[in-house]
Order: sequence, then C-alpha cells, then structure tokens
Amino acid sequence: MKVFVSYSTTDKAIAGDLFRQMGAYGVDAFLAHETVEIAADWKGRILRELAAADAMIVLLSINCQRSKWTGHEVGYFYAHTRHQGLIIPISLDETISYGMFDHLQSERIPMGVRSIPVVMWLAPLFNAFPGRMIPILVEKLVDCRCFRTSEVYMKLLQPHYLSIDQAQLDQLMMAVTSNPCVYSARECRMTYIPRLIANNTNRLSPAQIEGMQHKLDSDEQFIERVILPTSAMVGDGHGK
Repeated sequence: MKVFVSYSTTDKAIAGDLFRQMGAYGVDAFLAHETVEIAADWKGRILRELAAADAMIVLLSINCQRSKWTGHEVGYFYAHTRHQGLIIPISLDETISYGMFDHLQSERIPMGVRSIPVVMWLAPLFNAFPGRMIPILVEKLVDCRCFRTSEVYMKLLQPHYLSIDQAQLDQLMMAVTSNPCVYSARECRMTYIPRLIANNTNRLSPAQIEGMQHKLDSDEQFIERVILPTSAMVGDGHGK
C-alpha cells in the first residue's frame, strides 16, 4: 500500500515521525524530505508518487494552508482518483479542512503531543483497505505489549471476523491465546474474544476454544468468568 503524505516543510519533524510509524506497519509512505534524493527531479517524482498513491494524508496546519504545493498535491490526487481517493486530514493545530477537501472532517492531535497517535491514520486506512491491513494487524497482535493498543486492533478486526481466511484466523487465535496483553485487556476479554469465537466456532478446533477458555479462566486479574461458546452450543441454538 502506498500513502502520500502532504505537509509543510515547517512541519517536517512530526511528518518524519509519521513516516517512521507507517513504515513499522508495512505501509509504503512517501514523504518528500525523507524520500526524494538531493538534486533529483523532485516535481516529477512527486507527480509519479501521487499517481501511484492509494491514499493521502494531509497534515493540516497554518503553514500547510499557506503552502501552494499542498493545495496542488491534493488537487492532483483528487483529479487522478476521480474524486474517489481516500484523504485523511489530520490537524496539527486549529486548522481545519479547506479547499477541495473542506467537506472532510479532520481530527486534531491532542494538545502538547509531538507524535501523531497511530489510530488517527491506521483506522481510516484499515476501514478503506481491510484486505491489505488485516494481515498487518494480526501480525502486530502477536507481539503487542499494550492493553489499550490490543483493544484498538481487535476493535478494528471485529467487523471482519467472518471474512478472514483460515490461516489468518489461526494466527489471530494464537495471538489472543498466547499474548496476555490481548486476553487480559478488558474489552478484548469481555467483548472481542467472545465474538471472535462465536463467529467462528465452525472453523475453530475444540482445542483452540478450550485453550482460549483456559487462558481466560486462569487470569487472576478478573473475578467475573467469561464462558466461550462451543460448536455444540451453536448446534443447539445457544451460541448467540
């Protein structure tokens, strides 16, 4: 997946951090000051990257609004995608969407934050391109070391529990069963894991479901017990 980042060079520090974030998620981001070689035909390179981009992130700021190039980049991307391309506006200050994309709601980063929260760009990309992003999030869950981040990943994956392929389902089960930062996250435990099992009892082995149940039962952080559905329960009409 290729994502073009449009920004003012004044904001290149936070743009550079975003570039590295996306790289960690396997997203091929284009950022002019990180990607274009010195003395290269930068105008031509920018046009080629815009033509190849699947999506665009615009880092809104006063400096961005004053830059003629950011407006040209958005206009070119919109025209090339016949006004169907995904544009993700993220505000670094009080600047809101303007010009050709003034109909798009922008999200502002929290005051005092010097790094863009991952979910601000990850969620829109995932919702627009789930087929490309599902394998990335499943892999990320395996090594996730944050309860809240695990909940974010599982929330994004939840609408696709029925459509993920068997290999991805098995890998997801391995992640939620083996990683305490997933099965000990409250929303995962109470909502996302039970729904994952309920939606896929016909594709999961008894050993997988029993292993997950054992992990939940052994978690001493919680008093309340979660009872996962089984294939037999679904067959008897009690799996909802």
